[in-house]
Amino acid sequence: MRHFFIFLLLAACLPCLKPAHAQTWADSLQAAIQKAPQDSSAVNRLVQMAFEMHTASPEQSLKLGKQALAIAERIHWLKGQGLALNEIGTSYLNTGNYPLAIDNYFKSLHIHEGNGDSTHVCNTLGNIGSAYFFQHRYEQALQYFSRSLSLARFTKQEVYEQNALGNLGSVYYQLGNYSASEAYLLQALRLAESRRDSSGIINQLSNLANIYAETGNYSKSLEASYRTIDIAKALNNKLLITANTGNIGETYLDMVRDTSQKLSPRQRKDTLKKAIAYLSAGIHDGRALGFRDAVIDFLKTLSEAYAAQGDYRNALFAFQRYMDLRDSTFNLANSQKIASLENSRVLQLKDRDLHIAQLELLQKRRQRWAFLGGLALLIIIVGLLWRNISRQRRSNLLLSREKIRSDNLLRNILPDEVAEELKENGIAEARQYDEVSVMFTDFVNFTRAAQQLPAKELVKELHECFSAFDEIMERHGLEKIKTIGDAYMAVCGLPIPNAEHAKNAIDAAREILRFTEERARTKPAFAVRIGIHSGPVVAGIVGTKKFAFDIWGDTVNTAARMEQSGVPGAINISETTYQLLKDYCSCTYRGRVAAKHKGEVDMYLVKAADS
Repeated sequence: MRHFFIFLLLAACLPCLKPAHAQTWADSLQAAIQKAPQDSSAVNRLVQMAFEMHTASPEQSLKLGKQALAIAERIHWLKGQGLALNEIGTSYLNTGNYPLAIDNYFKSLHIHEGNGDSTHVCNTLGNIGSAYFFQHRYEQALQYFSRSLSLARFTKQEVYEQNALGNLGSVYYQLGNYSASEAYLLQALRLAESRRDSSGIINQLSNLANIYAETGNYSKSLEASYRTIDIAKALNNKLLITANTGNIGETYLDMVRDTSQKLSPRQRKDTLKKAIAYLSAGIHDGRALGFRDAVIDFLKTLSEAYAAQGDYRNALFAFQRYMDLRDSTFNLANSQKIASLENSRVLQLKDRDLHIAQLELLQKRRQRWAFLGGLALLIIIVGLLWRNISRQRRSNLLLSREKIRSDNLLRNILPDEVAEELKENGIAEARQYDEVSVMFTDFVNFTRAAQQLPAKELVKELHECFSAFDEIMERHGLEKIKTIGDAYMAVCGLPIPNAEHAKNAIDAAREILRFTEERARTKPAFAVRIGIHSGPVVAGIVGTKKFAFDIWGDTVNTAARMEQSGVPGAINISETTYQLLKDYCSCTYRGRVAAKHKGEVDMYLVKAADS
């Protein structure tokens, strides 16, 4: 997986503070600020501290931002409120709380627009776009990055214009619009070069290298990556050096995989060696830097490179390292989430204690003991109520997540319409469908191969093939019914009737043949037989535990015979299906062919080459 950069904060670079050092630094500065006058200077210092703590400690950054906001509100300084709200939003963004991030960004935007502060409006618009980007809400991200770009150009603020162009390129890359992405990134690159912004240049070059690799322009991709590494070395930016080193390895592997390159055996061998060398270097440097995500991606790609080389021993070793690191990263992420929650709880407790102390100081001349007793009682009541509310919210959230998970699982097993009927009524009645097309496929000589291949490799092969078949079925409107061993069964025309069921089925079958033929060019692969028959079926759910959606009828049996009587690399169809397709595709009449339990049946062949 290639690493694509997005410019999240339109400001200066963040310092590299370790959490422990950052905490000590923040505490000492915060103590100094508390002794100083609570004015606009204090707000500015707290905002700057919050900004510099974003990476080291988002929780501490959030606390500082809230303190700055409280002072700005007390002295009625609108600009300070806007600055503090922006930092609060960024703290929430860095902890993954996107709704709260967006809420605070919009409050900040409203204040800056009211003040006519174009610089901070540009900044906040970009941050709103970033929050939407991380939620994969790309249309909204485009809207706010475009607004930031327009304002930056109008006010001639080149740094914001450059970042907005880069961010728009990032969004279009995610949308798969590589031409638009390249156009924006090239504009950002030219602007960075005119500003002599080395960091901006290498970020844009890295992203352009990824686009060129995706579109098959490997020479330009490698050129951009090598140039990026040269500049990154001058800046001593080891993370960018590592990311681009691994990306170069991925690009060389893409060249081998791309059959349009027509590499000679010698060229293919040399290119694979380069891929393995660069990926290995990226993994080595990534481990030294603690760049875990990149190491995980490069290990997976390295495994694929060794497999393409025929070195299955090293491929397996790299894949095992990839799995181990991925699993450990998952566990580490969970531990970090727990630690983050604990830190938040500690901060909440500190805030509560500080609030109590301030109340005691303000009310010390009044009836001290009565007040303290009432305050203690109030805190207990609020704490109990808050605890109950928090528990209820957590319960509701868990229930909502489980409902979504169960709905997704049900839709993965059953067609959407059947799943909805089952959820609403508790049952899903069997139905007669008069016109459907049933498809069966299986792999030639699968039983003999199963005896020779290791079980793990056999299952992996089936998984990759059937996953590709699933995507093909979805594209052509077929409903997958089930797999039995190496057999795959699907149907078109239910649960929603489809007058084009035979046409869609033959298009899906042709794409399956193309997939297996292309796969056989790069690795040993199974040949496939495909059979299709059209007619009526009965469909419904069977069983009460581990239930499954299935179809029955003579149409199903005849379709199975079409597959069993077929030939490798072709599509065998019945007379009924031929009558529906004869004006759509050319077929070869096979004559009357004996089919098990059916006698002699008229059959036709449709070749993939006709597509």
